[in-house]
Amino acid sequence: MATSVMAIEALLIDVGNTAIKWCLIQGKNAAIEARRCSRDPDELVAAVTDAVSALSSTPTIWLASVADEHFDGGLVKALRSAGFQAIHSVVTESEELGLHNSYSEPQRMGVDRWLAMIAAKYGCSEPCIVIDAGTALTIDVVTADGQHSGGYIVPGIELMQGALLRDTQRVRFSEQLDPTTVPGDSTAACVVAGAWASLLGAATLVTQRYPKHRVVVTGGAGKHLLSLGLDGEWRPDLVLEGLAIKAANAP
Repeated sequence: MATSVMAIEALLIDVGNTAIKWCLIQGKNAAIEARRCSRDPDELVAAVTDAVSALSSTPTIWLASVADEHFDGGLVKALRSAGFQAIHSVVTESEELGLHNSYSEPQRMGVDRWLAMIAAKYGCSEPCIVIDAGTALTIDVVTADGQHSGGYIVPGIELMQGALLRDTQRVRFSEQLDPTTVPGDSTAACVVAGAWASLLGAATLVTQRYPKHRVVVTGGAGKHLLSLGLDGEWRPDLVLEGLAIKAANAP
């Protein structure tokens, strides 16, 4: 579901572990319309340069990244070379926009988790659980007054399956099967069912522990968890929503 934000003009960039999502926001109540590219600075720069070519001025960039410093440095350099001079690299804070971090060292929390929580909690008086099913499955619990109660990090679907292929001698398969939790009748089917059951089980355990919390789901595998029985609100661009909220509230 797209979300509306206050009047801003900004280029939002979310660098994930496997891909980059970005969005150009213009005007009041603009909707998030995410675009996706590989984690290649040249591909991203070409795409965003084309997107802003018709604008009268170059928009400010709000950048959130879970990549390492080397990648981020190269990306910022490439963006500046393309004419983008105003670049805000977002970091996780101890407190921001009514959200309070539980980490004693806030910078150790992935900025994607922080922004997803900001987006899920912003303007909402209910407690919530934020489930991001990407390279890893992250689950974060937030109270009604914005206190992060803590979270969980679980290997994502590809990491689970890859670990079995890498670290066992007899678990071998090449089939690509649809997500399911039905018991398998082949090695591939058993691995797929086991991995999805693990992810769904982890998410369900937490949501059952906090039955009064609103559940917000994002991430590439999030829609599959919902189709397998997880009950929650689907927000595919939650990190970009958080970036938009930060940009709209910047001094």
